[in-house]
Amino acid sequence: MPPPAAPTYQVAEVVMKGNVASAGSTSKPFAHVFHFKRTTDVNVWDNAAIEAAFQTAIAVPVMAAVNLRAQQAVNDVRCIDDANNAYTSVPRAVIGAITGDSMPLANTGYMLLRTGFRGKNWRGNKKFFPLSETDTTIGTADLLNAASLIKFNAIGTALLAGFTDANGNIFKFGIFSRKISMIESNPTYVNFTQVIACLMNSRIGRSKKHEPSSVY
Repeated sequence: MPPPAAPTYQVAEVVMKGNVASAGSTSKPFAHVFHFKRTTDVNVWDNAAIEAAFQTAIAVPVMAAVNLRAQQAVNDVRCIDDANNAYTSVPRAVIGAITGDSMPLANTGYMLLRTGFRGKNWRGNKKFFPLSETDTTIGTADLLNAASLIKFNAIGTALLAGFTDANGNIFKFGIFSRKISMIESNPTYVNFTQVIACLMNSRIGRSKKHEPSSVY
């Protein structure tokens, strides 16, 4: 029996990690997971080049929208088409750009991700935090204000645009359907669908996972 074919490198997983400083309770880590697929598999694949392009195109707008309590620490990049491809970790130290008081960590900005298919395997979401008090206005404090929506919609615009790395690979953002994929061993099967809409909810979201510990 001939050996299995070498994996075709197509889908990059980027895990953007960092920490949100304590503000009276405990600090909390964050990890935003993104998936991008290149449009062709002709050019050289290099995790470090992908990370550099991601940092400029995606991470910078994310950190520009959140409170200064957040600090990015590292980006981990790997190709999920190859079960043996290890993460390449690149340290980063970007601080959230919004000064002033933050909202509690459980308050998040919620972005709905839509593809051209229906069903839970083909849609997703992103939650961004910490929000800032300046993200709301008296009288409509249950909703993000216009200035805040501009910041978060800029993230959606950046995600839909994707990025091009130093090797000429064009990457497009999408949903990796983990439950119907198989990436634990080679040969892998990766179900990836490109995102066609990033819809920011004006209502402030809530994440129980990010709630600080009780303080008595």
